[in-house]
Amino acid sequence: MSASIVALGHVGIRKEESFASGGEPTDYQPIFSEDIRMEKHYDYSDRIMNTSQQVGGRLLNVGITGSITFPISPDGPEMWWNCGLGQTSSIYSEERPLDSMVITLDREAGDIYTSGDMISSLEISSAAGAPLQCVASIEGKGYSDYTASTPSYTSGDDGFLHNEGKFYVAGAEILNVMTFSVSINNNLVTDLYTNQKERRDIPATKCMVTGNMTLLFEDTTQRNRFMTEESVKLEAVYARGANSFTVTLDKVRFDDDSQPLSGQTDYIAETINFTAYVDDPSTEESIKITVV
Repeated sequence: MSASIVALGHVGIRKEESFASGGEPTDYQPIFSEDIRMEKHYDYSDRIMNTSQQVGGRLLNVGITGSITFPISPDGPEMWWNCGLGQTSSIYSEERPLDSMVITLDREAGDIYTSGDMISSLEISSAAGAPLQCVASIEGKGYSDYTASTPSYTSGDDGFLHNEGKFYVAGAEILNVMTFSVSINNNLVTDLYTNQKERRDIPATKCMVTGNMTLLFEDTTQRNRFMTEESVKLEAVYARGANSFTVTLDKVRFDDDSQPLSGQTDYIAETINFTAYVDDPSTEESIKITVV
């Protein structure tokens, strides 16, 4: 088996006091990859003219879109859960309004500074052949060259591994989890430009939580829960030493369940898709992330 090198770079991050208020990074996040880009939208008018060429080209508005993929580690920054979900001490759960972030991108020849970055979704996942990671999708106001000095950065720890996770369904630990994934979608309003070229705000609306698990098919317990439309609690606990990262979904329903067989020499893998929900929003939470 060959060795793998994972963290390929880093970004600087900061929680903003108000939307696009700026400021220097206060923390750094090692990353696997990032793809943050500025989009400029122009008006190309199809005028009635004696020409076969495109005319126009006036700037309408600009915006930032993209994603950052990073390992979730014992000592990693908690700002992602603060800005992407909400905070109550070290327990993060659905909260509105959400804060925006400053993100500085290490592009070697010319770093980029982005402000007014809102997290549109967080996709947390682990698998037998991969560490625990998160893909944070970003919608932002704009970016510029970053001229401040960027210190060298070493993460100091590495991401949780899938085999450091324990998984519970309805309070009982299950040992046949091959993959686990949960997605938090903040359903951002991305078109609030009014009469400005840059977004004046990017508010988060309804929070929707979905996910899936792939299990080694050993019994029909989960399939029966799907058939009987049972509501269950799911929990994933990743721990190393005194540190842990826990994802808790108090109520989920299985949306579909399949046990395909690929061939005579293959095992049967059970794939379950689920959606988290609440019955009483005043007392219940669709998702909770606990960092210790």
